[in-house]
Amino acid sequence: MDRPIWRMHISTHHCPAWICPECQSGHVTMEPNSLKYAQTVKSKNQQKESYSDIEWIELSFIAWGKCSNDLCSQEFAIAGIGGVEPQYTSAEGDWEYFEYFTPRIIQPMPNIIKIPEDCPEEISAPLKESFGLFLYDRASCAARIRTTLEAIMSYLNIPSSQVKGESTEYLSLHKRIEIYSKSEPNIGSHLMALKWLGNTGSHENTVKKTDILDAFEILEHCIEEIVGNRSERIKKLAEKIRNSHSKRST
Repeated sequence: MDRPIWRMHISTHHCPAWICPECQSGHVTMEPNSLKYAQTVKSKNQQKESYSDIEWIELSFIAWGKCSNDLCSQEFAIAGIGGVEPQYTSAEGDWEYFEYFTPRIIQPMPNIIKIPEDCPEEISAPLKESFGLFLYDRASCAARIRTTLEAIMSYLNIPSSQVKGESTEYLSLHKRIEIYSKSEPNIGSHLMALKWLGNTGSHENTVKKTDILDAFEILEHCIEEIVGNRSERIKKLAEKIRNSHSKRST
């Protein structure tokens, strides 16, 4: 996961090098002179007041990006908000105001974390939905991560209900993760942490961007372990090397 690119702003001629979700090899580049912006009416009216400050300016923008891979050339529609901020222009401390832009929509949305090629649709679908929500509604993004956890539990065949007497009892996500944690305590504890974040997103609007980025980094690791069997692959590779070379030297 490349965390820094999800904290970067866009300029009039450059955007972060998000990995193209179509070819997975190229990255998004800004189409020359495609970014157009305008000050909002509210901002224009506010700037007329004597107490106003230039750093209060609010902008809206649209722009076009394109995959750097010529064999792909996927185009991207980008839109969002912006403002102005001071930047130093010399070592002597001279500075000027420059526009900055923050994307709220990217279509198609790049993947924030790597998804294994063999990841089932039941997991990748809600995960990809959470990527798009990250840009403009972090609480909903956290809630969608919670939905992804439910999908992971189903993929692992952790039951969502149990029969008690003559009735059927629904098992909460919390309980399902507890069941999974009995056999996989390490990954289970990671998933439980993500569940708590998802709870916050479902009931509050206090989820920070860093919280979501932390969650995605954890989720990337968990999905790779669960779907990609990373630890098992590494174990087999280590055994292969040991069996091939341990008898050749002491």
